[in-house]
Amino acid sequence: MLYSPKLALINGFVLENDWENFSKMWEVYETKIDLIMYQPLLKSLLNLLEWMIHPLYSKVSYSKFFSNVDL
Repeated sequence: MLYSPKLALINGFVLENDWENFSKMWEVYETKIDLIMYQPLLKSLLNLLEWMIHPLYSKVSYSKFFSNVDL
């Protein structure tokens, strides 16, 4: 795993929803680093994606329409 204070700062921008500073700093790393190398940033971005999708998913979920659904 990679340990970098700059990547930790970028991760902090994700956690605080500071997209302006995130995009400025991420420009430097986007072609040089694979997110798998820095797990905290990957986890933060995946949590953000889940947070964004969850309200949409719950609106179209099968459990809303059927009480006993085994998928």
